[in-house]
Amino acid sequence: MLSVWMALAAHAQPTGPEVPVADEAPPEGPSRYAAGVRYRNMWVPNGIVDSFYFDADDRDVLTEFARPKIRGWALGAEFGIQPFPASFQFFAEYININIEEGYWDDKESPPDYLDGDWIRAEGLGIFGLGASYTYELALTDVNADVWVSMHFGAGLGIGFATGNLTQWHPGGHPENVEFDCLAEDTAIQRKDKCKPDTDWRPPPVVPLVDITLGARVHIAQHAHIRADFGVHDMLYAGVAGGGEW
Repeated sequence: MLSVWMALAAHAQPTGPEVPVADEAPPEGPSRYAAGVRYRNMWVPNGIVDSFYFDADDRDVLTEFARPKIRGWALGAEFGIQPFPASFQFFAEYININIEEGYWDDKESPPDYLDGDWIRAEGLGIFGLGASYTYELALTDVNADVWVSMHFGAGLGIGFATGNLTQWHPGGHPENVEFDCLAEDTAIQRKDKCKPDTDWRPPPVVPLVDITLGARVHIAQHAHIRADFGVHDMLYAGVAGGGEW
């Protein structure tokens, strides 16, 4: 009987209000949005241009006139929607295309090293808009204050081209504006004495094709620094940075 009373007494003891236990907060994880700026250094490899044009070391004449290089840079802004591990980026940019003035001699067989054109590029550039998809692979813990990932992806865009190429042909070319001006000389001499023969302008609208491989450092889930390598109509290497939230 005593044991029954003790059990009843224990059951009747006030237990007080029940204190709720807070649920453990889930890891914050990667940020879902990002915005920033990017810079890219761009070029066309000489090995590709060699397939179409002679260079100075190919010729036994005019060796002092090296074939110009094709270089450029791009500066842009980007906004990203990133439901990790995917990322969708929208960009707006300006691409400056820098082609040195010089002698361009296209390859033919048998070779004629004196029939090249002198070309002067002025104001070549592209204002571009586009979007790309990248897939991100975490290399360290995504919940750390600083974590690292690599990414790869591709995208498309549309560009609005500016500028022109002023061109002098060699003497005797059927398209020469002043046919009798230095009719037996090369374009190198004619550029100083004759009117330009062609004022070529790029198509007003051009496609932009983007293929990217790179690495990214995330800082406190609120900032990032990125290094990119790939193709953006030309080969490029670039950096980017911005905020995340």
